[in-house]
Amino acid sequence: MSGYACLISNEWFSAGLGFLFTLAALLLTLHVAFAIERVKRPVFSAIVEPNKISTWAFNPPRIDTVHLRLLVSNEPVLQTNHIFGRFGITRNTAYHTRAILTFRSLNGSHVFEEPYDAPIFGRWSGLPEPLTRMIIPLGNGKVKDLPLFDPTKMSLSEYQVLTPGEGESELLDIAARRMEEPDAYVWSNNCYAEFARTGDSRDHNRTLRPGAYLVEIKIQSGEAQQVFNFRLITGEDVFKLEPIDE
Repeated sequence: MSGYACLISNEWFSAGLGFLFTLAALLLTLHVAFAIERVKRPVFSAIVEPNKISTWAFNPPRIDTVHLRLLVSNEPVLQTNHIFGRFGITRNTAYHTRAILTFRSLNGSHVFEEPYDAPIFGRWSGLPEPLTRMIIPLGNGKVKDLPLFDPTKMSLSEYQVLTPGEGESELLDIAARRMEEPDAYVWSNNCYAEFARTGDSRDHNRTLRPGAYLVEIKIQSGEAQQVFNFRLITGEDVFKLEPIDE
């Protein structure tokens, strides 16, 4: 091979090698970019909050109710022990996050009659109640506190913003039971509608008789979706949620 031909061959080899290095760098950059975007997507957790006793503050008689709720979080990157956490990569805030609850018996069959056996939107405890309070004077200095159901406020308590960070979490209502009563019931915005209509906050269409149930909680935002499974147990001396290990 002549010196000229050898020079041409070396130039082609160098050009080809440079192209391969450029292509490899481009692919690596794209891989890292996609990996960072995956890491930034919200990652949810759901743990059981200790039972909370609340008292309805409207008209007597006041009724003590035990609530089962979950603490739902958008986990920060560092808690997942991911290498990107060392470089200041953070989760995206989960906007318009909703929870979809499905209740089943332990054998997977429906618990409630149609159409009430369909999945239901969960209620975020820290958001406004779908009620408007009307104070009616009765004379002699007495008043009546009348709750009115306001359906325009329903969506306000069904969509939450989950910010990532240590200690950042939001409470999600699952079920409730009146003290000294064996039956529990699903707690949602429907309870407020019942209370405004009848004065009874129990959702009788979604009553949980003493026993054990499967509860699927789907946490869903624009970027992410995760499913958590729990066992709900209710009875004379027990009312609790237990996570089910997958």
